[in-house]
Amino acid sequence: MSDDPLPANPAALHRLADASQWERVLELSGPMITADPESSELHGLAGQAALNLNQHRRAKVHLETCLSLDPDDPWPHRLMAQMYAKENRLLYAKGHLLSAINMDPEDGRLWLQFGWNCASRGDWISAKESAGRARSLLPENSDVIAFEATIRANIEGAESTKGDAFAQLAELKKALELDPEDDFVHYQMGEIYFEQLGDLDNAEECQRTALLIDPTDPHYRTALFRTLRRRDRVLRFLYGPSHLHERHESAGGPAILGMFLMVATAPFFLVPAKLYEHMVLAELRRNSGQMSFDERGFASSYHWPFYLRFATFVLLSAGFITALLWFLLSPSLAPYRGEIISAAFLVFMIIGFIVAARRPHQD
Repeated sequence: MSDDPLPANPAALHRLADASQWERVLELSGPMITADPESSELHGLAGQAALNLNQHRRAKVHLETCLSLDPDDPWPHRLMAQMYAKENRLLYAKGHLLSAINMDPEDGRLWLQFGWNCASRGDWISAKESAGRARSLLPENSDVIAFEATIRANIEGAESTKGDAFAQLAELKKALELDPEDDFVHYQMGEIYFEQLGDLDNAEECQRTALLIDPTDPHYRTALFRTLRRRDRVLRFLYGPSHLHERHESAGGPAILGMFLMVATAPFFLVPAKLYEHMVLAELRRNSGQMSFDERGFASSYHWPFYLRFATFVLLSAGFITALLWFLLSPSLAPYRGEIISAAFLVFMIIGFIVAARRPHQD
């Protein structure tokens, strides 16, 4: 418990919230709620703090209490929508956003949030209409400008030209003039460079900037790793089978054949690819918060010089592939090979089911 004096009113909690001191807000709101359990404002602040700390169950309790105490306040509806969006329960989020918009139709931030909800559900037409309302209410907002560029890129799709891409980049650069620290704008610029222009140098620069501003966002990490995989010749080769699988399915080929291609080649390529990423991209992964491990022994390899790590990767990959070929071709293992392969597939299937069951789904 901190030695700071307990704030006497919610205004002090608002100041802490403005400074993103969410642990402190949650810590101090408890005694204040005990003293005044009928304060919707205190419950709302506690719910907002819990939401930002990813304590969704606690956030839901406070926000539902806030709504029951003050059903005409759009603020808890917006927070509930943010919570459901994080859980990928997009229809629940949509309901709360519509309730908030009905209460305050002149709030451009609500229209922007509703637009993102529509885009996440694939409803780009409604997203475009929401972006128009947000732009009319917030004409100089960098987030709205970036969102409009996202909508155009997705609606135009394959029909978009380089001229369209440069026009989108021009608008995003205007958004950066309004807010140079807007990480999402940098991310969107990186996506345009990568997807529409194939400019991997500028894509990496923009994605690194976005990740530098917000190192916790998983989308920024994923985008940067994707660009690095495309730029690195070794990774491009090692991920070749998965790219064949994607191209096979996009060409309309049988899904089962594409899956067979990927499964048949994955043991030879996927394990070395992940090993290469660990050995060669370790600094980036660690600095972005994606890797956390005990640094003793082999796990400290990210400290090694690049060429030593690369040579170790080559030796380990050669050993792995040799062992795999021995397993597949050795006559002495022939009586057990089928059972071992079946058991391995069963284990992978169980792991896949567990991962799928734990992944949030759209409601």
